[in-house]
Amino acid sequence: MVKAHALNSVKEPYGRLLSLLREYLFSLIRLGLRNKQVDWILPTDLEVRIKENPVAILHFVKKPLIPYEEIPEDGRSKAEEEAIKYVLEIETKEGRTPQLISQQEQKVKHYDIYSINFATGEERIIEVKGHMGPEVYGELTDDEANVARRDRKRYWLYIVYNIQNKPALLRFQDPFSTMN
Repeated sequence: MVKAHALNSVKEPYGRLLSLLREYLFSLIRLGLRNKQVDWILPTDLEVRIKENPVAILHFVKKPLIPYEEIPEDGRSKAEEEAIKYVLEIETKEGRTPQLISQQEQKVKHYDIYSINFATGEERIIEVKGHMGPEVYGELTDDEANVARRDRKRYWLYIVYNIQNKPALLRFQDPFSTMN
């Protein structure tokens, strides 16, 4: 009973917040300032989990068309592979020298790409998440999250989405500070 009350006390305010956000989005549509095909998360889609060691992070993202767990492993691997290629190209175009971390090293380092701008000395350690469709979400493993916390300013989360049509990229430096 206490757990259910705690869940409701968290869900209800965010449900109201989502309702206000939907009203705002619909007003933008009515004014012609936003595309009509907006597919936003509903208050009923909000999932709240209480963990022993909670991390207070709330992300509002478009609900995936297919739950991550239902995407075949080869599809996930293909998306990540294509996303990494895309990020390597972008890093090079922007004047940095990226280095793909080997699968073996990734098990220890917990990121995908090391990139440096030799002119400025700026270093980036980059975790890449890829999605074939328009969904934009990224989930860090515990080890990836620990690296993100430790290397805050050097750590970047790159989310490449819409890979099968026209790839697009979102970047978050120090995601624990910038995504909350």
